[in-house]
Amino acid sequence: MNYFEFESTQKTENLIVAETNVSANDASHIASIFMAEQLKGSSSTKANNQSSFDCYSVKTFSQDSKKYMHLVSYDNGGFVLVSATKDYYPVLAFCDEGDFNIDELNEGQKFWLEMTKAAINNCDKLDDSTKADINTVWDNYERSDINTLFHSATKSTMSPAVEACWDRCMQLYEQYYTQGWIFVPLSEASSISSSQSFSSFYQSMCSSAIQRNSPINATVFAFKFSYLTETQAHLMSTQWHQYGVFSELNNY
Repeated sequence: MNYFEFESTQKTENLIVAETNVSANDASHIASIFMAEQLKGSSSTKANNQSSFDCYSVKTFSQDSKKYMHLVSYDNGGFVLVSATKDYYPVLAFCDEGDFNIDELNEGQKFWLEMTKAAINNCDKLDDSTKADINTVWDNYERSDINTLFHSATKSTMSPAVEACWDRCMQLYEQYYTQGWIFVPLSEASSISSSQSFSSFYQSMCSSAIQRNSPINATVFAFKFSYLTETQAHLMSTQWHQYGVFSELNNY
């Protein structure tokens, strides 16, 4: 097996970080990870039945043609509001029951929504410390994706070369994850970013691997994102962390 871990050292931060938009599919994935974490250790029926969050719909909210928020609503009740940009915190609010109807908000919820939209629209003015905090939160979600990828890999159907590649990726990940590095087989890296610039870069990486007689599913690919958090807790039915004007405007 050929390892081609650091032979290509092209700086790719701009190719990846430039993609700050969050798609509806990305939002549903973030919501799924978040709700699974929230329900850990809970005795609720939903906590014991992860399929409660398998069926969902996603609605995207925009203002002046700019997307600012995705609403992930679950068929069995509950929702998560996810930022439509990686320049702001991923999870904006959530509830494990009910729904979020933007046309039926009370005055307190309307106030929260306007304040959140303003915060997202002005996220470029945040201080460096806050931006770093936001980047860390997104990075944690990206790492959660990698852990899921490792655990979903079925070694029983792999060739020896592919299995060795997965094992090497895990070894490198455990060694370097504190520095922000992520390692996956090159064949799994195509979805890192949907930008055209990254797609072109990815194709060149695949060509380089093939030229070295290293199959893309047996070639180690390393990448690093240059990006827990505060969330407005149960927006509809509790007062957790809802102080000041927000709490005053909600008659809970």
